[in-house]
Amino acid sequence: FDCLINSAEIYLEPATSYRNLHIALGFLSEAINDNHRDIRSRAQGSIRLLQAIEKDYLDLIAASPSILSQLLESYSSVVSLLPRIAYFGVDLPSRLQSLSKAQSIALVGASFAIAQHNLKRALEILEQGRAIFWTHILRLRSDFDDIPEAIRRRLVTLTRLLERSSSISRDSEE
Repeated sequence: FDCLINSAEIYLEPATSYRNLHIALGFLSEAINDNHRDIRSRAQGSIRLLQAIEKDYLDLIAASPSILSQLLESYSSVVSLLPRIAYFGVDLPSRLQSLSKAQSIALVGASFAIAQHNLKRALEILEQGRAIFWTHILRLRSDFDDIPEAIRRRLVTLTRLLERSSSISRDSEE
């Protein structure tokens, strides 16, 4: 995995004669699919490379439909890894960070799909990101059984107020 990511980074080096986004994306694809490495490392390394590509290579991406297609596949593959990163055995801050990344990766991936005029794929990526986000956010809720009675009553009251407020704001939007 590390060799694949490092190889991709080498081919992303600006101002070199061997700069080749197509080859770099090929190494990235292999790295994403390398089952010998844990999911979190694969996703983090891939996301780091994708962000570098977004930052420095938009001109090449826009000029080449084949690169855009490769990039879209990379985003789709990374989004498919994300549910396994935010599994429920991981500590809360790590899960929240993973969920935040899931949203941004899904949005950027969908924007590349739209640039390729592939609206169905854009919707699939957005929906996958949304499903990951909401599935895990809703499971972050917890009961208040282990909390002292006085604090628990206050928390239950506050929860009901928030839920009521939320449903009122949804009703007013419709």
